[in-house]
Amino acid sequence: MSKTMFEVCKYSSIPKIKPVEVERITEKSVWIRGLRCKKETNGEKFFESHQEAKDWLLERSKRRIEAFERRLKSEKQNLALIQAIVLI
Repeated sequence: MSKTMFEVCKYSSIPKIKPVEVERITEKSVWIRGLRCKKETNGEKFFESHQEAKDWLLERSKRRIEAFERRLKSEKQNLALIQAIVLI
């Protein structure tokens, strides 16, 4: 008996949630068209529901934005320090 799960490609430039028919599920794996796949790899992650997949993508995006904002703040501070350097 198959079940629909939702696959998210972690490294896609365009976030997508793709429904996939899974034939078998264990704690760490799913079987798709007879092939075993890990539920989570560096590239993909499988979810039980579309909403779980969407929530995960939203949280991931928020975390990435926060990290970029911290990096931007740090670079702006470095810019200010460089601009303050005077010839002695």
